[in-house]
Amino acid sequence: KQWYQRRVRGGLMDNLCCCSECAKSCHAGHDCKLKKLSHTAYCDCWVNGPCKALVAGDQEVRMSLFKQLLKDTNFSEQHNDKHEPLLFNLLQTVIRQMHELRKAQSAPSFRTREVRRDSNAPPTNLDPPKFCSEALKILLADYRAVKSMLYEGCIDKNNSSSSKGTFSRNMTVLSSEEQRACLQKQSGTAKLDCFTYYLVTKCSAEMLQVLIGTLKSCSARDKEAMLLTERFIRSVIRVFIVLSLQVATPAKKKSVHIPSSKCDQVFRSLPHASIRLLAESANAIITPVRYGVSRPCALIPLVNTTKEAIENSNEFFSIPHTQRR
Repeated sequence: KQWYQRRVRGGLMDNLCCCSECAKSCHAGHDCKLKKLSHTAYCDCWVNGPCKALVAGDQEVRMSLFKQLLKDTNFSEQHNDKHEPLLFNLLQTVIRQMHELRKAQSAPSFRTREVRRDSNAPPTNLDPPKFCSEALKILLADYRAVKSMLYEGCIDKNNSSSSKGTFSRNMTVLSSEEQRACLQKQSGTAKLDCFTYYLVTKCSAEMLQVLIGTLKSCSARDKEAMLLTERFIRSVIRVFIVLSLQVATPAKKKSVHIPSSKCDQVFRSLPHASIRLLAESANAIITPVRYGVSRPCALIPLVNTTKEAIENSNEFFSIPHTQRR
């Protein structure tokens, strides 16, 4: 678990520290430093003032206001100060809260008993946060929010689908400058792939099924939704390739890995677009080899489990999104 200490002019504040949830809420904008030795740390945020993480509030009123904003405004299409769509930002929040909850449940209980002896200590038996998780389900079922997320990085929103293999046949006859110009005109997928990676590897299958249901219901009657569906499927294919290339083939057949089964869930739920896009992706991968223009690349270290592959891929899919790719 990650713990932080706040910096002051004279150095760090005594031995007080806070968890990553409080660092992003109560201490947002403060100069906080990651604590090196954190195996004995616990959150002291409530000591110096009211802790936002311990204020549950009226969840029904909060959810009612959230739904009203989605209905009457373009709130679902807004971006934060990091230029991240609301759906992407909320997904990261849910993942962080799930991580904090797992760590808190596995922590030794003597810390809890020690805090309860203090009469000024806040209640430690609060329910796990549920609002962000419920809000994420609502946004995944909201077409405008999904559209804003899947169009992220797309230059030409009227034609977001990839070219029908024209680059694979013609790129070899272009100069380096012409190839670079063609690549710069292509849409970026950094945030979309990161969103898909988080959804496939760190969220439940229920969340993914909600998004699939939204795309299926809209793509049946809307051409634009079909383009969004294809863009999402191509992102799932890229994530699947990155994860599957790292896992060594086991000698004996084992159970299906969860991320692979979630990718398979997308392909089976959206078969009409998936069959064509899987074939096009396979052709795009083998085309450089067929034309003899593939370049040597660094060997990917093989691992034995999907868990290790996910850990290796976290850094790849968590790159800064300042540059579009």
